[in-house]
Amino acid sequence: RWAVLTIGAMELLGKSWRPMLDALINWAPSVVIHSEPIYELYDQSNKFNYVAAQYHNRRGYLQGYYPTLLELERDGHIEIMELTKMPGSCHHDGSTVLVWRPT
Repeated sequence: RWAVLTIGAMELLGKSWRPMLDALINWAPSVVIHSEPIYELYDQSNKFNYVAAQYHNRRGYLQGYYPTLLELERDGHIEIMELTKMPGSCHHDGSTVLVWRPT
């Protein structure tokens, strides 16, 4: 079996990530590991995170991907195995680790 690892690559897809997600599901790797900023995990009630989310948004980084993964998991298409939010830079959280697999 094989795995897919992305490090800062998905973030560059912005809101155009759906074809890549569909390909990942169709390829059926044993595991998909992302190290990416996840917009939906910013706590925008926290000033630091609010500023980071604004930066993320202005740069056009990945958005909507994580909620879609949650829907796919709820529908039984994937299993999310790990989600670990790591400290990032003064601009954004660039190292959230998200691990999932197609079911």
